Amino acid sequence: MITYRFFIRPQFSSEQAWEELENFGAQPLYSEETEGSKEVVASLGDISFSDFPFTSLQTIGAFAPIHFSPIDWESQWSAHGLDYRDGCVHLDLNQLIDAQNLPVIKLKPGPGFGDLSHASTRIVLRLMKDRVHGQAILDVGSGSGVLSLAAAIMGAKIVWGIDIDPEAVEHAKENLLLNELEGDITFSIEPPTHVLQQQQNILVLMNMIASEQAVAWKSLKSVHHLPGEALISGILQEERELYLQQALRWGWTLLDEIEEEGWLGLHFLRK
Repeated sequence: MITYRFFIRPQFSSEQAWEELENFGAQPLYSEETEGSKEVVASLGDISFSDFPFTSLQTIGAFAPIHFSPIDWESQWSAHGLDYRDGCVHLDLNQLIDAQNLPVIKLKPGPGFGDLSHASTRIVLRLMKDRVHGQAILDVGSGSGVLSLAAAIMGAKIVWGIDIDPEAVEHAKENLLLNELEGDITFSIEPPTHVLQQQQNILVLMNMIASEQAVAWKSLKSVHHLPGEALISGILQEERELYLQQALRWGWTLLDEIEEEGWLGLHFLRK
């Protein structure tokens, strides 16, 4: 699998570049934005270098191959993960959200985001307290599966975790088996559209940067008409106003917000 860093022309957005790459058959993995630079990292999947239409891309000014060194996930997670011992990160929901008698979640090292070292993951977990019981949950960008597993433990009636990274999906499935949770929990690349359509309300969880959220939500048009709520993080304090403008265009209404280490947690009503 060939992976490239695509450098976006200044006049185009990350969302536009992401969509164009998808239209040409690439598989965008994530986007990065810094001062004066916007990039999308994408895999060509099964498309060979000679067959991919690089010169036809309107949003991309340049590209470069990425040579990934093998990642020692165990070393990464043991160094940064929360309460790492016996080969796993341990999440004590009772302590984090001030609950009682909830089982500890164990997460094995792997490529899925969510080792609990980042404040945004903890923020969404805090927002989830008293809001997921009996709900149908759609965890967008599920990573390691931590939010989906926590939702099931908190009493969600059904949980779907979706992620564009196949390795993250497999990682989440391994964590599901590790925790031996009962209930209806599914991890996949594509959303189960036909099942989602049968739900009267859906609680959406999204913990990723704003540009990735915009792309992800646009790809889920089949659920836009379904009412419910959304619990969001991955948004920095200084990005608040721009994100709220985006949410307003989606028809979302802000109900509550919290903050930790400069990261926001936002609770929306979706209509």
